[in-house]
Amino acid sequence: MDRYSNFELRKFFVSYWLFHSVLYNFAQALNNRKKRRFVWAITNYYYSTMYIARLFLFLSTSKYFKRHIDLSFFYVNRQPNGKILKLNNIGEIEEERGTLDIKKVKEKLNLNEKYLIKFGNFLENFRKLRNTNTYEPFIIYAQENHTITNFLQKNVEKIENICKRYVKDSCNIFLKFWKNQNEIFISLLRHDWLLPNTNKTIEKHGLNNKEIQLIINELNLSLNLIKLNKEKYEKLRKDFENICKISNFNAKKDLISKVTTELNGVINNLIGGGE
Repeated sequence: MDRYSNFELRKFFVSYWLFHSVLYNFAQALNNRKKRRFVWAITNYYYSTMYIARLFLFLSTSKYFKRHIDLSFFYVNRQPNGKILKLNNIGEIEEERGTLDIKKVKEKLNLNEKYLIKFGNFLENFRKLRNTNTYEPFIIYAQENHTITNFLQKNVEKIENICKRYVKDSCNIFLKFWKNQNEIFISLLRHDWLLPNTNKTIEKHGLNNKEIQLIINELNLSLNLIKLNKEKYEKLRKDFENICKISNFNAKKDLISKVTTELNGVINNLIGGGE
């Protein structure tokens, strides 16, 4: 199927941002665990899992909960009424408040209830652990030279094994979803903004390892299976670049503007002598 909409191009791009965030945080977690920075490994494993939760929701509904607590409550069927980021009909991201339906995640991603309940319980308990683990100075202080050290190391490895399964699942679900929607999108993975950018970032930050490469190889395998002639790919590439470049994507421009404004506020406050 060669036909596609601007909305689909942007949804593909945003869903890839989410998957990149899954993979990048998992790579950071593996690196931190290897270097015995257990506190930060737990934080990264949590963020990788949180982005998986967002990815599942976004693929199935084009929306996801903004707050972490609403996201985890959703997956344990507590039906939060929270702030939602939504890709609207014209392919822009807007904010609304409301609820979402877990049935859509089951149906669109072909996931059974048992799987989602198990994932939801893991995410909710992980969110609570992350809050205590990240914000408790004694845990940060004691992670290397204390009786808690062996406990942290042993259980971080258990968390890693669970998280690894969900990361691999998220890769397969991402690929399967887009193959079912329109498999030509998979060919876009070779675009410099997508898989090559992920590879480059992971390499540049010294995060490459066997586990990450296995997942990237899975993406490359799917990419190589898509046969698209040069003319069709060039049209797809140009359409993708046109609709997803910063100058034409208000959500990207607005986010960059917000980050720049807030960073300038911090810097100006310091320069101005604020304490």
